[in-house]
Amino acid sequence: MKDAGGSSAHATLATSPQSERIRRFTLGTRLLHWLNALPFIALLITGLLIYLPAVKAVSFGAYRFVPLLHVIFGIAWMLAPLALLAVLRRRRAVLDDVAGSLTPARGDVDWLRYASLTLLGARVRQPPTGKYNAGQKLNSWYWILASTALALTGVVLAVNFFTKRVFDAAFVERVFPLHELVALISLAPLAGHLYLTLINRATRPSLPGMITGEVDAAWAAEHHSAWAKEESAGAT
Repeated sequence: MKDAGGSSAHATLATSPQSERIRRFTLGTRLLHWLNALPFIALLITGLLIYLPAVKAVSFGAYRFVPLLHVIFGIAWMLAPLALLAVLRRRRAVLDDVAGSLTPARGDVDWLRYASLTLLGARVRQPPTGKYNAGQKLNSWYWILASTALALTGVVLAVNFFTKRVFDAAFVERVFPLHELVALISLAPLAGHLYLTLINRATRPSLPGMITGEVDAAWAAEHHSAWAKEESAGAT
């Protein structure tokens, strides 16, 4: 997405090490994000490697090595976030972040209109936006639904990997294409997320929020103005 504000001052502040910072995510939220993201990337890599017959054929004992890794990463992907929430003492902020990333709010329609116009090349001012814009909420909903589908189908395939005695072969044959389809469709939103986080100049200042927990205050005021205003008011 383009920097619709068109302000060079904001771009300068966003890259200046001396600029004011604002707290965006707690440690718990950041850990939850990475405990979900890193195993998923490992799942993606091992899943794609399975398409290479020479790689897929490599065995570790009685099991093929790459599919075994895929299953192990799948277990970690499903259980690690749950384990974190179970042991985390201050989980309220994490749950609030999850709820906020999924809950529609006033202004979401205005943001979608703004985003559409921006993509068409218009230079319009971004409307007041909360901690999560409508695009981030749609992305969160997609990943909730896709992750549920991948987890349910993945459990069937993982059990079938270790033993063929639980599920009927015909059932497994119907489940595998669903698992494969959702995984392949997910490549597009994942690529979009990585582009906005790592490459797009207007949105990549958000990345420190998931690393250090803080983002540039000027960037926050431009892209999440309603939330930045609330944070500033709460800090005074």
